[in-house]
Amino acid sequence: MKNIKNLTAGKLVLLLAILLLSGCYAGERYFIRSFVEEYAMYDGIVIERAFSSTSTKHLRLRVKSDRWVNYLSEGADKAKYEQLCTLYGDTSYNMEVNRPLEMARVVTKYPHFSIIDVRSDKDFDAEHPAGTPLNDIMSIRFQSAKEFIESGYSDPTLEEKIYTKSLAELDKDDLELSIHNLFLIFDKEPEVLTTHLLTFECINAMGEKYTTTYSYDFSLAEGEVEPEVTVTYETL
Repeated sequence: MKNIKNLTAGKLVLLLAILLLSGCYAGERYFIRSFVEEYAMYDGIVIERAFSSTSTKHLRLRVKSDRWVNYLSEGADKAKYEQLCTLYGDTSYNMEVNRPLEMARVVTKYPHFSIIDVRSDKDFDAEHPAGTPLNDIMSIRFQSAKEFIESGYSDPTLEEKIYTKSLAELDKDDLELSIHNLFLIFDKEPEVLTTHLLTFECINAMGEKYTTTYSYDFSLAEGEVEPEVTVTYETL
């Protein structure tokens, strides 16, 4: 096991680099008409362990993208980007912003996830035997461009607003225009702290279904992760 409190100098440098990439780097300035700069299409989902200064127990849900359309696209991809901007009413942002390195600053997934279902291969507790949904004891944390765009870009606090909802209460359009990272959080731990094989099923707004699994070791103390696990710095 690896304790994140005892990082080597090299890992500290890497962590600082990640911090810079997450928003501290003042890159090239450019003008953009729409707040959302890129839409990521995808063909799969991935679950990763995530950590922040407060927890190593969160899971990050990301997509495996095979196509991106953005403000720099050309041809059919440019037309698709503009179509989506129009669809979501995101056409009059008209601001000059910083681009970190060569990455888009604000990215959303398309189509968005409407349902996220999580199950375990082991009994979680008396109310959640193996194979039953864990949604009522899990939360999702995310940011969204939706309210900011609907406000006419008038309330800058909505750009950084963090939303937290129970997976069981997730509305079909809550994740529409979700930006940056999606984090899944257990609101309680199982009665027996052992390793569970978790199955994640996501259904998007088009009815497409994506499934993956993740082996989650609940016995690890806060601040520890398995050596072979790839951890992701949490930006929320």
